[in-house]
Amino acid sequence: MNKLHAQLLRLFLLPDAAAWLATGPAGLTLPPPAAADALRLGVIGLPQAADWVQLAPLLNALQSGGLPLPALAIDGCSGLQLWFSLEQAASPAAVTAWLRGLAQRHLSGLPAGCYRVWPEGDTALPLLPMPLGPERWSAFIDPSLIGVFAETPWLEIEPNPERQAEVLAAVRSFSPADLARLHMAPTPAPPRVELPVGAETPAAHLPGGDPRQFLLAVMNDASLPLLARIEAAKALLHAPG
Repeated sequence: MNKLHAQLLRLFLLPDAAAWLATGPAGLTLPPPAAADALRLGVIGLPQAADWVQLAPLLNALQSGGLPLPALAIDGCSGLQLWFSLEQAASPAAVTAWLRGLAQRHLSGLPAGCYRVWPEGDTALPLLPMPLGPERWSAFIDPSLIGVFAETPWLEIEPNPERQAEVLAAVRSFSPADLARLHMAPTPAPPRVELPVGAETPAAHLPGGDPRQFLLAVMNDASLPLLARIEAAKALLHAPG
């Protein structure tokens, strides 16, 4: 079993899926689950990757509560996906209800129907990474690169399995205690991302205080909170030339 398969098994699949994973490095698809199945995976999909800025309230609620962040993926077509890992398997109905509640609470900025939930509906789910045509692959991505794929949510070459494994290695599963805390958490105020008091960024002493250079430094600084990096990327998208 390679490192990517090991991470997929750790996060999203049941132990008996190991032999199935070994049948191919790419192109595997999870069939629509039956009502009696048990799942450790749930996915929220945004059909339009340009809506990624609307994810901030959800990611902020998770991060501020010390809860796991989902794996982020580009779907290879036009959108983004959030892959949630569950420590303990649950029924498809329970996973769907949890994700629907999460989305309705924290993705209210999206128009109704502008996100999809799996395993809801009779649909299969391609296991990433997946080839979707010539020079077009779906893949897991580093969250700091989310803005890069807003217009073209795909890779033009096959993603490196080792790098895919590294991206997934940073993801952890929701434990039953995590799920209980999230269910009981109060609705958060609109997100306000601030850098820690007294913290220095790589841009703190830039000559001339170039705003674009400052935003680039914040976006690329892995030591800063994820939401601060997303806000910096969002500001760069709207910054003049």
